[in-house]
Amino acid sequence: MVEKNEGGYYAINSWLELFEKYNKIIFIIEINNLLKNHLIMTTSLNSSVLKYINTNTFTNYQLEEIIEQKGKMSGQLVDSGVNKINFRKLANISYGNIGWFNALWLSFLTNNSNSLELIPKYDLNFPNSCSDSELLVLLQFYWHKRINIDHISTYFTHIEINELNEILSFLKAEKLLIVKGTSMEINYYVTPYLKRYFKMNNFIN
Repeated sequence: MVEKNEGGYYAINSWLELFEKYNKIIFIIEINNLLKNHLIMTTSLNSSVLKYINTNTFTNYQLEEIIEQKGKMSGQLVDSGVNKINFRKLANISYGNIGWFNALWLSFLTNNSNSLELIPKYDLNFPNSCSDSELLVLLQFYWHKRINIDHISTYFTHIEINELNEILSFLKAEKLLIVKGTSMEINYYVTPYLKRYFKMNNFIN
């Protein structure tokens, strides 16, 4: 995990030194694409990597097949509202991420007289109501996935501690950030909408 402050590349440089020292060992490192692309531009990561392997996203046809299999296994089939248009839209919203797709699928299901009905809410969008500081805090969490609560202030040295505490309290109250153990992270159900907002507003590529 890379901290965005002075000396924040310490962990990355330690990795690179480790790779060079033990160059007969193959290391498998999991990293998100945003951070990978950033490190390629700012470090010597490329010289230590034999190969990058990207996990595949799921197509709407694959997602449809997964839901059919789940329904058969559970005996709980969705009665209506399911068609190829729904799966295509759900695939677009979730960016083919199976975890996000499952979260969206479950949030759209309604129990109607002991049968399941899909009631999609495709018009949901991340609201354009956060301040610049609040968006920067969310963007930092998006990059890092989760941040240890004891070290949060080191990620936001450009924000006064009192202002940071107010922002974190607001984002937690709005359920945009959630606490898990000793860490804080973006609410999983919000992530696909937040990613779309960041892409539309050129926060990320």
